[in-house]
Amino acid sequence: MSPAEALSAANSYVSASKGAMGWCWDWDSSPSPAIGWTVGTTNVEFVPMLWGLGDHVTLWSKNVAALKPTYVMGFNEPDMTTDKGGSQLSVGAAVQGWKDNMEPLKSSGIKLVTPGTTNELTAANMGHGYMSQFLESCSGCHFDALTFHYYGEASDISALKAAVTKYQTLQQLHNIPELWISEMAPNEPPTPEQMSAFLKFLDDPANGIARYAFNGLNTGNGQSLTGGVVQAAYQA
Repeated sequence: MSPAEALSAANSYVSASKGAMGWCWDWDSSPSPAIGWTVGTTNVEFVPMLWGLGDHVTLWSKNVAALKPTYVMGFNEPDMTTDKGGSQLSVGAAVQGWKDNMEPLKSSGIKLVTPGTTNELTAANMGHGYMSQFLESCSGCHFDALTFHYYGEASDISALKAAVTKYQTLQQLHNIPELWISEMAPNEPPTPEQMSAFLKFLDDPANGIARYAFNGLNTGNGQSLTGGVVQAAYQA
């Protein structure tokens, strides 16, 4: 499912369900992504993202001013290479980019969400390790939510729990109010029962996840989720 298709589906579903779907985003600062001026409409809260630096900065402030969002999100997987969809930023570049483009929005009352790193838990310069360095290096920065991305086997919910626990340590260490999983999907199509188990864990307030978003109802390998799995997702 493409970003445009996912937006259309979200608009249609939230109209029919009278607001049961809470929010969406699309790797850009416009509801219709293309590194362009904000276009498109949403029946669901849209959270702009500053995907990376370079061209994405050009209309960032203008789009945010037009959308008047509650939250904005930082860079997309700065710990991942561009050929795999990441913005590939050094920690130093991400810190400076944050201070130049994100931090000034705090004075307008907008809530700031960290860059979204991967769920790598052991490598020093990826995932949790990268996030730890970023938070330590961003002196004077403000964060209202910490977010990461999660891809894993649908049959192994323990890996999801381990990632949440690991990122919660950083959330608590830096006194960040909320924890998000802003992009997630099973690597392979789950069964309806597996999808329900994932969502039951995510929706349980005791587990401390304020928001989460599936990647356009796709698997991590780009296969569209269909049938009973989608029904399980929407009914959860």
